[in-house]
Amino acid sequence: MDRKISTALKMLALSIALVFIYKLGVENKNDTDRNDSQYAYVSTSADGRESRIRDYRMGTSVSVTTYGVGAEESAVLAFECIDRLDGQVLTLEIDRLVADYKVGEPYRVSDELYNALRQSLDICADSNGALDITIEPLNRLWGIEGKYDGFQVPSDDEISAALDVVGYENISAYIDKSKDSNNVNNDAGYIVIDKENMDFAIGAVGKGYALDIIREALEKSEIQGACVTIGGSILVYGSKTNGEGFTVGIRNPRGDEADLIGRLIFEANDMVCISTSGDYEKYVESDGVRYHHIFDRSTGYPAKSGLISVTVVCESGLYSDGLSTACFVLGYDKSLELLEKYNADAVFVNDDGNIIITDGLKGKFIPIDD
Repeated sequence: MDRKISTALKMLALSIALVFIYKLGVENKNDTDRNDSQYAYVSTSADGRESRIRDYRMGTSVSVTTYGVGAEESAVLAFECIDRLDGQVLTLEIDRLVADYKVGEPYRVSDELYNALRQSLDICADSNGALDITIEPLNRLWGIEGKYDGFQVPSDDEISAALDVVGYENISAYIDKSKDSNNVNNDAGYIVIDKENMDFAIGAVGKGYALDIIREALEKSEIQGACVTIGGSILVYGSKTNGEGFTVGIRNPRGDEADLIGRLIFEANDMVCISTSGDYEKYVESDGVRYHHIFDRSTGYPAKSGLISVTVVCESGLYSDGLSTACFVLGYDKSLELLEKYNADAVFVNDDGNIIITDGLKGKFIPIDD
């Protein structure tokens, strides 16, 4: 072969190799950048006015989609709110309270925990215990959440023992309005627990409360709109970049995740929270019986109210979350007065699969025909 041709072929091969190596380096760099992200999925439009971040938080899937100026920054801000609330207030601070409290003595808590507990206790009282944030001993006894192997229905004696330390009535919250040495109001929040061995968790309202904290943060930004989903709780805020409102699907309790019974249509600039509780979320089946994770403290067993799903819509995330649990335990008829008190509406699905909506959602709920 001619030496010039041979040399040219070698140079061509070298050039191709260098291009391949360069492209491989760029691709690897991009992959590294994505893998270095602290989130499972991040997508931002070319103009920066629409961003979506998805990841796993608070024991469930979380999706944040934001629209407008500073979209990605606002989506990150939402995740930061969740991380701080879940990592500190809803876990460490509650754990310290449960471990350190002395019967009848005031225990100083942060403003965020005080607000969460006070609002939760309001729903507990107004629902006559259909929501009870102290039901944690019963949750552990049944072990339905995350413990599916070797499931066994607890004995009556075991249930009775667990119920002995269940009762929101043993917890109170108040603000100390006294003045300090500089004549400044303390305005400090205190919790008082009047019984030994109480334990509680606010998982029934925690995801909804996170939505309230996120909304407060978004209100200080320039964001045009957002849709935040934390498990079964959703915040719709403002509008999309095209000015449209948001649509939220309601899952069929007896279908898969993509199977819907209908959609809620919200107008632009609506700012509401939507929370769903159902017997399909966490359950086990034993001897043909479905045992789910929403307990009725009056029986010590999973609630049997004739409902399999309740979706509540109102302005507060904590209230929507707590009310969906309370209404699931109460049943349709007993829920109506409670919903009215909190200016909330609901979509009920009963044991027969029938859908019932309250008046405030007429025109907003669009059923999906079979």
